Amino acid sequence: RWKKGRTPTRKVSGKPERLPGGPSIPGAGYVTNAELLTFLGFNFLMGYHRLPELSLYWKQQPDTGLALGIFQQSMTRERFQFISKHIAVTSPADIKEADRTAPKPDPLGLIRWLIDKLNGRFNECRQPPRVQSIDESMVKFKRRSTLRQTMKSKPIKSGFKIWSRCDSEGYTYAFEVYQGNRPGQTQRARKGEAVESVVLDLCVDLFEKGHIVAFDSYFSSISLMDKLRISGVNAVGTINPKRVNQPVLDEKSLKQDEYKGKFGGKVGTPRKGIFIWKDTSAFRVISNYHGSELVEVERKQSDGTYRDKTCPKAMADYTQCMGGVDRANQMRSYYERDRRSKKWWHRIFYSLLETTLVN
Repeated sequence: RWKKGRTPTRKVSGKPERLPGGPSIPGAGYVTNAELLTFLGFNFLMGYHRLPELSLYWKQQPDTGLALGIFQQSMTRERFQFISKHIAVTSPADIKEADRTAPKPDPLGLIRWLIDKLNGRFNECRQPPRVQSIDESMVKFKRRSTLRQTMKSKPIKSGFKIWSRCDSEGYTYAFEVYQGNRPGQTQRARKGEAVESVVLDLCVDLFEKGHIVAFDSYFSSISLMDKLRISGVNAVGTINPKRVNQPVLDEKSLKQDEYKGKFGGKVGTPRKGIFIWKDTSAFRVISNYHGSELVEVERKQSDGTYRDKTCPKAMADYTQCMGGVDRANQMRSYYERDRRSKKWWHRIFYSLLETTLVN
């Protein structure tokens, strides 16, 4: 006879096997909306008041949880751990239904609803300024995942890659989590058209509004500038000299503080300009809306002094427009919730919550 309160088990090959059944409901019952909001608020507060272990927030020492009595008053530690373990964005039934109708399973199906919801709300809550930038950021993750990327040249060398469109103050208007090759794309398209489609998807809300978007040489190409110009978006960015369809411009013959440029394009395509300016090294920029204007910029010398130099206006505008995504990453890192998790989507989930807090 089994004792009351114990689950009967039987041994198979020397290992205990429990009876089939789903997760049991805790004594406190189902999670309410108030408890869920409290749980999210606790995660924000943990980024501000950092402790080495989670259990210390419920301790009675003056330098740990006692200084923040709100933890003991609002939720028990066991309740917090239960919500953290079982929290989910989308139900398994909805994921199976979406994968059944889609040509290819969505790698981000566990948090797709949240990604789409935040992308819509970020644009509704603030009117976008005329100047914005597009760049990439990394979410730290070292465990196994098909979405994990390794970039040795970045401060965060392993994790999930997120492309974002931000303004100069660090407000994020649109973002996209890298999920590998898109459905229907070939190996050849992955190198060119896939990168262009990222920029075009992030700029959908800016079409035919005259906004200025800046990005680096990872995204820039001749064809992308044409597509943005046709869509009514002004774009400027650095470009790799090895990109195809560029005019011949010899940058080795340039001396310091010299510059050159060339305008044109194929028949039937918008007018574009490529500029090269040599400060300490050659600096190449492409634009689909700049002309031959020149401006004065202030450059810091090796001895710490500043000196005014003349350069094409496209160079100055690119330097002024870039940096919004880096600013957003900087503000998010101040109160980052850096907790380990075995579930890969938890890292993206809490990173998106931090982006929401910054906005």
